[in-house]
Parts: sequence; structure tokens; C-alpha cells
Amino acid sequence: MLGWLPDNHSQWLVPALVGIAVFQGICTVQSNVAYVAMLADTVDEQELATGKRQEGVFFAASAFSAKATSGLGAILAGLGLKIIGWPAGPQIRSAADVPPEKIVHLGILFGPFVAAFGLLCLMCYVRYRLTRERHAEIVEMLRRLREAAGQQHSSSSA
Repeated sequence: MLGWLPDNHSQWLVPALVGIAVFQGICTVQSNVAYVAMLADTVDEQELATGKRQEGVFFAASAFSAKATSGLGAILAGLGLKIIGWPAGPQIRSAADVPPEKIVHLGILFGPFVAAFGLLCLMCYVRYRLTRERHAEIVEMLRRLREAAGQQHSSSSA
């Protein structure tokens, strides 16, 4: 749409698309690993604040939100295709059968719209304030609390 990619018949189109997909995969894996680590650290922080260990609740909520987002995404994608009048039916057998303006509409719908959701996610990541140092303090405090609780338990059962 902006003329940044090679033409459809260029020998460089497939390598460019593969490169973009590899870059996207690397970024996605990094963000997924960071997210799970951040969630586990948040569980520790919540345990210190409340005295309850609830990683099951946190990870269940995370799994539910992922499934709900996926379902909502499918609904919004279908709605978006309907809004732009994406062609369907037996006459559409390949991308060549799709009118060029519909492909442009799809690019406009997919690019900026999805990027806006990505920016929203980035805003959530930026608000995360738990540092490595603070998490180390939390882990140490939890260790001491567990140790004290273990000593209380062993002295009361003797």
C-alpha cells in the first residue's frame, strides 16, 4: 500500500514476507515469555500483600482472557470483512479474483486497526512497575514468612 514491499511478481516478495514473519515471530515469542514471567512475579507480589497464593486464579484469568480475545477477534474480523464488502463465493478462487480496492480496504482495516490494539498492549506493559530488585525483595520476604510459619507450625505440633 505504501510501496515498501516488492511487486507481486518480484523474486524478492517471498523473502520479504518471510523476513517480516520471522521478525514478528521473534517479537511475539519475546513478549509471550515476558508476559508469563511478569504474571508469575505479580502472583508473588499479590501473595505478599494478601497472604494468599493464587497463581491458579491468575493463570486461569489469563487463559480466559486469551480465549475471549480470540473469540472477539474472530467476530470483529468477520464484521470488518462484511463492512468492507469482502467478496465470497465460488467465483473467488484466488487472490487474483479479489478486486484490488478490496485488498486495499483489507490492508487499511488490518494494519492500523491491529496496530492500535498492539499500542494498547504496549501501554499496559509500560504501566508494569515491578522491578527485578523489588521482586527479589518480595521473594526474600515471602521466604522469611514461610520460614516463620514453618517454625510456628513445628513448635505448636510438638
